[in-house]
Amino acid sequence: SRAFEIMDYLINEEEYLPWNTFLNQIYYFINLLESTESFGYFQNYLKNLITPIYNKLGWSSKSTDSWQDRKLRIAINRFACDIGLN
Repeated sequence: SRAFEIMDYLINEEEYLPWNTFLNQIYYFINLLESTESFGYFQNYLKNLITPIYNKLGWSSKSTDSWQDRKLRIAINRFACDIGLN
């Protein structure tokens, strides 16, 4: 579907604004699917989607980080915890 095509684009995205837009909207779908049999598949999809940016950003701030990098790190790490990413 078109929605998944757009989400798949994010796997290569490193900028704050697209990720922030996604994160502000995805919780609606998480809440919608949370009590369904499909939720595990959706959760795994989301884990695979954010793993590259999660690994790139890490947990620690760097002196070279822009304010957007800092905000993105916080948002991605929070989301990773919310969806159970190890």
